Formats: sequence, C-alpha cells, structure tokens
Amino acid sequence: TPMHVDYETFYRLMDFVDEFPHYFIGSNAALPRIGGSVLAHDHYQGGRYRLPIFNSKDECLFKHDDYPSVKISILNWYNSVIRLESTSRDEIEALGKKLVMSWKSYDDLDNNILAKSDAQHNSITCITRYENKYIMDLILRNNCTSEEHPDGIYHAHKEYHNIKKEAIGL
Repeated sequence: TPMHVDYETFYRLMDFVDEFPHYFIGSNAALPRIGGSVLAHDHYQGGRYRLPIFNSKDECLFKHDDYPSVKISILNWYNSVIRLESTSRDEIEALGKKLVMSWKSYDDLDNNILAKSDAQHNSITCITRYENKYIMDLILRNNCTSEEHPDGIYHAHKEYHNIKKEAIGL
C-alpha cells in the first residue's frame, strides 16, 4: 500500500496513543522531496521524548460549531501548523479528516500553492500524542517546485542546506 495520509491514518495514530499513551507517533506527508522518505508503504515514526514543536505556543484560537469539544489553534512555529486538542477522539479524527481533505484540494496561485498537477502537491505531516487529552499537530506541506527552487518552493532552499534542520519532529 503506497504511503498516504487520510482518515485511516488518523485512526491508526489514535489507536497507537490509546495503547501507548506515553509515546507520540507521527506520519510524514506522503510527498516526495519534502515528505516521507519511504513512500512505498505506510510509514510511521514515534518516540518517548518531547519534540520542540510540542512546546510551541498558540498564535490564534478557533472554534468549529460541528466539533465543540475541539480546541483549534494555529501555532507560533516556522511551518504552518494546526493543532487540535480534545478529550473526544471521534471529534479530532473527524475534524482532522476534514482539514486534510480541504488542504489536499487547496490552491492559492498568488502564493505558488498548487494542490495537484500531474501529481498531488499538498499533504499533511501529522504528529499525535496523548497528555490527558488527544493532541494532534497537522503540519501543512506542499512540494511544488520552481526553476529558482527545484528542491521545493516551501522547503529549505539550497543556500540554507548547510544549516538546515528538520525540526518538525519526524
């Protein structure tokens, strides 16, 4: 099964933290160049330590009428990250699915974000943990390229490769 991020991904991540609540688990974006390094099969990574992103602060808060128990925030982080927090596993899974499906079809041509051409360009890196509630960090990823940035418009550019760090956690 080729690597993918969808509702089943969220279900598996939640199953894992239900069974092992002292660990986090994540799935990289199912995209070449800026996502998973193993795209031939579903690929998850986890650990028992605190990633730097776990300590990031909320920049904006939101509520969704259909998911009243979920705290939704945009993090103060160098990637675009949506954090979902709730004691309701079902609500986080459902909202996560809605967000990933929306992002997979999102275009913003003024900012060089193209959801799909001959291949999918938008996906999500998802990191899930349990700390007396479910916490899911959804990192929006896009692998579009340009002549100026052949490794990715929204990936570390060549002039920064000597100092590049993959601090998204996975």
